[in-house]
Amino acid sequence: MKYIAVFLTVILLASCQSNLPKSDETSILIKEDANIYMEDNILYIENGMTVNDVISFIESIDGSKQIYTGMTNSKTPKEKQEFFENEYLLVTSESGKYREYYAIHFMD
Repeated sequence: MKYIAVFLTVILLASCQSNLPKSDETSILIKEDANIYMEDNILYIENGMTVNDVISFIESIDGSKQIYTGMTNSKTPKEKQEFFENEYLLVTSESGKYREYYAIHFMD
């Protein structure tokens, strides 16, 4: 009987969590000890960094599951992983409703 109660509790909790509203947040934070920094909507990175490098140094401000996409300077998805000056990181909110572009610049 105990196992049935535990099982039902787990199922109930799982179903409650799936009904939570998804975040509309597009703001990001730079993780501690990152090799990049941010001012407003500009990410300053080292020359030669890839999209995955940059993504590894950021997180959403509210813990939501944002989508990160490297974009060219004409705001089309990148085909190559390495970022170049004046390209963008596109952050899409967990809900998919909102997007924010973060400009890429190299550190001096």
